[in-house]
Amino acid sequence: MNCSFALEKVEASLRVLGEAAGTHRGLLPSVLDLGGAPIWRLPALALGQRQSDRSFPGSNLMHDHVTLGTMKHLARVGRGTDLSEMADASIRRFVTHCCTTASGLYPWGEHAFWNLADDCPGNSYTMDGTADGLKHDHLLQAPVWLWEEIRKVDPCKVNAFAQGLDNHWRSNSPLEYNRHAPMQKQGRVLNQDQVSCDFPRHSGFYALDWSFAFRHSGNEEFRSQLREIVDYWWLRRKENNALPLSSRFDSPHAYYGDLAYAQTLSLGVSLLETAAELERPDSALAEVCRQRGHSYVRAFLHGPHDPAKGLIVSTQNVLDSRTWNLMPLWGSIYGDHSAATAGLLLLRACDFLEEAQPLISFCEKLAASYPSLPTSCHAPAKDAGQVVGFFTELSIRSGKYLWRQKACDHAGQALRAYLDGKLPRGAAGLDWYESQMLPGHLLSSIARLACIEKDAAVSTIWPADYSLR
Repeated sequence: MNCSFALEKVEASLRVLGEAAGTHRGLLPSVLDLGGAPIWRLPALALGQRQSDRSFPGSNLMHDHVTLGTMKHLARVGRGTDLSEMADASIRRFVTHCCTTASGLYPWGEHAFWNLADDCPGNSYTMDGTADGLKHDHLLQAPVWLWEEIRKVDPCKVNAFAQGLDNHWRSNSPLEYNRHAPMQKQGRVLNQDQVSCDFPRHSGFYALDWSFAFRHSGNEEFRSQLREIVDYWWLRRKENNALPLSSRFDSPHAYYGDLAYAQTLSLGVSLLETAAELERPDSALAEVCRQRGHSYVRAFLHGPHDPAKGLIVSTQNVLDSRTWNLMPLWGSIYGDHSAATAGLLLLRACDFLEEAQPLISFCEKLAASYPSLPTSCHAPAKDAGQVVGFFTELSIRSGKYLWRQKACDHAGQALRAYLDGKLPRGAAGLDWYESQMLPGHLLSSIARLACIEKDAAVSTIWPADYSLR
């Protein structure tokens, strides 16, 4: 990989996005052609995409925060203050103009966005003809740096969101939460579905949200909510502390008997980050989060994986131990993250564990088995971003330059497959940019790697992104 060329390509893409955002007072459009021009007709679905996950014609901060973070980091390492100004303008416009729902929850994530055509919250369900109300689903972790930026603009909007998270609880007995929450009203609703969508990773999203809000406001309601969500899965853990995919694990339904190793890891890392946020306002609760986070990370490591063969188990059905779902190496679709995502989360956990070597050894086995991007694979841009990010971070954690060389190889392939135009392709082979396929992860990983190649000290001021979990 030519580092100067890579940085020029990424920075040019970011400036094209900034120009497109300029027509919307800073909000980044979700769908553009590869030259940065608007697309007026929604393209056909890519492989593994769902119509109800797309943000058209709109903007989605949960898709874009990695892109905005890349702008700010590039400015921090001297690559142009205009990029940081673009990011600040986007976040400011979102906070001051778009956070208007009755619940306080933001129009972002899996099924909600800001509709740029109608200048109001947008509902992704309308794109597949589903008559469903506006729903909040986090989709990714909102990182602490993003909450800090939102708080700079308006602390009240942070508190309103934290209060709105109560809508994720259901009024069922026993108490249950749902990853989908109504946005245009306040208060809990009854879950009348046979399926429980209280997946473990989402509770980690809420825990970090509440911990940030509690640290800055001292509001005991947020602490109480946090304690409730931290206990929720601990009381439902299974053998070796692995977590079920659903709290209705023992009842015949869609997730009957499924253990969720990937989601257990996701929650574990979120709780470790939550503990760091809680250290000052509540050290006792921080210790609870830390211990449980450690337990969940270890539970993932005890799963039936074979990283030396590239086999990372996402879920396994305990009723039939031969039935499992693997995290794909390339070509993730809805409901999956790539195996590189698990590797990145394990490396993130190293920040909080006294003994990190078992995690690094696991990751090195996985890295040694990782193939190049197959030419016939229409992998979303996020897969390439996660792979480059994983190898880059592994080189830093292990101290082995071999992995950085591999990261450069993957980055070079990604530049050719995704970034041969002004904007990155949403997936290999597609002829448009789409934020829902998380191309920001690709731009971020390539730019960070190129900067580290030029100056290794950059790794100390530009951390990897771990929000995909």
